[in-house]
Amino acid sequence: EEILKENSLPVNRVTSDLNLYNWDLVVLDNFKTSGKYVKLLEKYTVLAIDEGGEGRKTFDYVLDIIPSGKTLDKNFNLYYPGFLSLPVNRKEKNLNLKEILLVIRGEKFKNAALRAAVKTATLFTESRVTALISGSPENLCKPGNLEITGYRENLKEELYKYDLVITYYGLTALEARAAGAKVILVSPGRLHKKLGR
Repeated sequence: EEILKENSLPVNRVTSDLNLYNWDLVVLDNFKTSGKYVKLLEKYTVLAIDEGGEGRKTFDYVLDIIPSGKTLDKNFNLYYPGFLSLPVNRKEKNLNLKEILLVIRGEKFKNAALRAAVKTATLFTESRVTALISGSPENLCKPGNLEITGYRENLKEELYKYDLVITYYGLTALEARAAGAKVILVSPGRLHKKLGR
């Protein structure tokens, strides 16, 4: 099984790996595949999962699992959110906001995530705010009710512990709602803003 991650492998490495075998099918879960990779993959049969980039209109198959409302075109072969594995643990109805989780992943969103975490902790002074952010911040002056931590394995089974989850549109938002948490969507990028509407 080969896993090719667009953001972690240079184009020449992906090209050499693709040329090692005569692939019958290439499966992508890139979120947004750039034009250079679309061009690179045009000689292969491609199945893209939740593709939001240039390949959406050119790949052979598009499977949408995460519901996207009316914001994306209807250019897909199959839409089936039943493939989502939702959390087993669920929260009891609760109007309090004692525990708040902020999840904004990705190195390019790190600074925005840090600002959002500090602002959230400042606004919700009576709440404990946990922020899952890539990398550890240097010399950050943060409120005492803010804890910054990294990625958590199997996060979906911890979401029921939070009263409010602040994140961008995607799987974490859907899992948080299924776990019974309130959700606020933020838009670290244009595509997230479009999807979150």
